[in-house]
Amino acid sequence: MARTTNDEAKIAAGTHKRCTKSGIVLPATPEFFYRDKSQKDGLSPWSKDAERAYNKAYRAGLKDAKATRKGDIPTNTRPGKARVTKFEKAMSGDRVKRGTHKARA
Repeated sequence: MARTTNDEAKIAAGTHKRCTKSGIVLPATPEFFYRDKSQKDGLSPWSKDAERAYNKAYRAGLKDAKATRKGDIPTNTRPGKARVTKFEKAMSGDRVKRGTHKARA
């Protein structure tokens, strides 16, 4: 989007704000920008629409990555045997099975 002098004047007056993600000039209100106390004007630098689009794409990427990781996990090679995870193997040495500890005197 081309920058116009009218947009720059609105930004300078403080009534509008430019989204740093999309470059669109919008009114500087919580209707168009999320609140952010760490910012000087109290509003996020990205517009709500830009943040929503980014988060949607990010979550879609996570789902794709999770699906490929699950596909890499080998299935049980022996029927009837439950697969033991690395965590369970690591913890098995530290645990005391029920009924195997000595009674206190």
